[in-house]
This record gives sequence, C-alpha cells and structure tokens, in this order.
Amino acid sequence: MTHREYLLIVENPIYESLDSTTKAIHKNIGETITLNQKDFETIKGGNDIVRYVSAGHGMTASVTFGKENFANEVQYTEVTVETGVAKLGKRKSK
Repeated sequence: MTHREYLLIVENPIYESLDSTTKAIHKNIGETITLNQKDFETIKGGNDIVRYVSAGHGMTASVTFGKENFANEVQYTEVTVETGVAKLGKRKSK
C-alpha cells in the first residue's frame, strides 16, 4: 500500500473559533500541518477543511483552513507499507 503525506507551511494564521466573538490562534505563521492525500486534494480544489478540537472545560472549538492559509509550494513524502510473513527457522521436534 502506498500513500502520500503532505507537509504544508502556514502563511496566514489558522484560528480556533469557539463562537462568533472568541478566537485563538491554532497554528501561527511558519508552523506546519501534515495532511493525507484526500485532505490535500480537498484544499487544492478550493474547499475548506473543518476540524474540531478540544477547547477545554468540556467545550469544542472549530478550526477551518483552506489553501489561502498555506505557502504555494508543498513537500510530500510517499510512504509504501508492505506486510508479509517471515519464519524464525525453528526445527520441528520429533
């Protein structure tokens, strides 16, 4: 199985929104976010991604980001995972 992981560098701050008036910085300029291929294609296509994070005291905040939050050049790592069976070489006892 092969998949890609994309490393995006934040160019415009990404905020947590608790309500319409309460915001906090979630990721600042220069920080990075790793996305899977599906999420990368979502923002590349011009759509935003919404994630929910814990805001403490049992509250949840939303984090929304899109392509305008990141540098245009993106690094990716292609990862191949292979599984199989190996034997230890134990002899059968008689």
